[in-house]
Amino acid sequence: MLDTTLKFFGLKDHAFNRLPPEPYLDPPRRQAIQRLEALVQRRGFGVVSGPPGTGKTALLHYLCRSLNDNHCRMTYVPFSFLEKGQLIKYIAGRMGLTPARGITGTLRILQEHLHAVQPVNPVIVLDEVQELETATVHMLRSLLNDRPDTAQHCTFIMAGADSFLDQKLRLRVHEPLRQRITLYVRLTPLDAEHTGRYIAHHLGSAGSRSDIFEPPALKLIHELVNGVPRSVSVLAEAAMDCAAERQHRTVTLEHVNEAAETVLPPSVTEVKS
Repeated sequence: MLDTTLKFFGLKDHAFNRLPPEPYLDPPRRQAIQRLEALVQRRGFGVVSGPPGTGKTALLHYLCRSLNDNHCRMTYVPFSFLEKGQLIKYIAGRMGLTPARGITGTLRILQEHLHAVQPVNPVIVLDEVQELETATVHMLRSLLNDRPDTAQHCTFIMAGADSFLDQKLRLRVHEPLRQRITLYVRLTPLDAEHTGRYIAHHLGSAGSRSDIFEPPALKLIHELVNGVPRSVSVLAEAAMDCAAERQHRTVTLEHVNEAAETVLPPSVTEVKS
C-alpha cells in the first residue's frame, strides 16, 4: 500500500502487507486454532496443510503468540529446505543451545534439553515442510523418539502445502512418523462472505472507520482470486491504490478490474492469444 493511499483513506497503518495484531478467523480457522491448542495441551504430533496463500503461517504465528510462556517454550522454524545437519543445528540455536560438531551429538543435546525443561512443554513448529528431504524427516523422528514416553515431552507441528501429504507423508517409508500424528488441520480459501469480512478486519486493524469497498467490488475480488487470503490482500491493496490515485473515497468494480490487470497473471486465454 502506497503511503499516499494510507494518508488518503486516513489509515494509521498498512492494512494488507503486514499481519494485523489479531488475524481474521472464519469458523474453520477458529476451529483449527482450537484443535491446535488442544494438541499443545495433550502434546504430540500435528500437521497443518493447505494450498499456498491460505494463511498457514499467519495461523501458526497467532498460535505461538497465544501460548503461555510459563507453560510452553516455542521454537519456530520458518523454513525446511536446509539439509538435515544444518536444520538440526538451527533448531538447537533457536533453543539457545550450542550445537555439537556432528549430527548425532547435536541430536543428543536436543533430546537432553527436551527432557530437562519439563514440566514446561517444548513446542516445535516447522514451517514449509513440503521442502523436507526424506533423510531430514527420519532425523526429526529420531529427535523425538529416544524414549518410549517422548511424545509426552513435547509438541511437534509440521506445516506446509498439500504436496507434503500427497507426495511425501503418504510414502511407505514415512509410516512410522504417520502413525504418531494425532491431528491433521487443513486450511481452505475463504468463501465470498468471509472474503469481505477478511478485508473489513484488516482495514479495521489499520484504523479504518468506514466501508471503503463497495459490495460488488468485494464480490469481484473473491471471484478473481477464489478467496485465497494472500491474493485477496494483494488485490485489495492494489485496488485501494487505484482509487486513491483518482481521489475516489470508495473502491469500485472499476478499481478492482484495473488493479487485477497489474497484480494478477494473465488468463490462459490471454496467454494463448
